[in-house]
Amino acid sequence: MSKPSTNTILSWLIERARTVEREAVERGRPLATGLAQGIAFLHAPDDTDLMRLMDERSLSTDPEQVILDLDLRTDLYRLGRGWRPTQDDLVEAPRIQLSRVIWSPFVQPFTVSAAGMLLEANGQPSGRLRVTSFLIAADAAQGRWVRTWNRFYQLAAHEQQRHEANCFGDGDGR
Repeated sequence: MSKPSTNTILSWLIERARTVEREAVERGRPLATGLAQGIAFLHAPDDTDLMRLMDERSLSTDPEQVILDLDLRTDLYRLGRGWRPTQDDLVEAPRIQLSRVIWSPFVQPFTVSAAGMLLEANGQPSGRLRVTSFLIAADAAQGRWVRTWNRFYQLAAHEQQRHEANCFGDGDGR
């Protein structure tokens, strides 16, 4: 069995985002921004369980953690209103080639992380594997980025092209 590619993982994230959007409508609080605008949310930006986790995290006195919390809240607010990071916004974000989804059964709300190989600036594998923090949102339109609990990641360029061709075309998504 071949390992899943970034585009397969993004396809799964998009399916999860459809569920999040449907549940938001059922609660009477449809998302202002979502798949129609090219952003796949794994949690509604106003998800009360997600906000509770963020509030618990913000009790930290670690200055680095406080900054990460503020960044996440700011990004959720902006993404929820249609903003998408530009290439300039992502210049400091690590580049990753995703290889699998990792479930976190002990944390509520529903949480999932991803794992993959970090890439060097020249696009070559670095040899360093990374498991991300919880996935929050993904670029459903172009497959350029994912937003995790702690940061943005750029997705590998050659995977973006396959994502665009297969996930949104007539391909089979592999």
